[in-house]
Amino acid sequence: MAQKLITNTVSTKSIEVATHPELDLLLCCSRTQINTTTAKSIKTLVESNINWAHLIQMADRQGVLPLLYQSLNSTCPEAVPQTLLNQLRLRFQTNALYTLFLSEKLIKPCPCLKA
Repeated sequence: MAQKLITNTVSTKSIEVATHPELDLLLCCSRTQINTTTAKSIKTLVESNINWAHLIQMADRQGVLPLLYQSLNSTCPEAVPQTLLNQLRLRFQTNALYTLFLSEKLIKPCPCLKA
């Protein structure tokens, strides 16, 4: 008895997704390396009408504020409002100090482990 092969075909429709420039900018900046194409995208997005408070809130919630600062500072610091860049720098430095503090705690052996 021959088995009948049933195939399901799913039609794919293009779905148009509306994105916000803040989300696009965050996605571009949340990389450890920025190539020339991404740098151009960052510069273009920064020139659009960015809601900086929303961008920082999203970056903070996702834990990528240090990457946001590094990317903006290295790509187009002159296009970012100076007060905002200063705030991001302060948060970046605070994060770096906290990371060093935690690293020190990991390096120092616990006295209870010596026994």
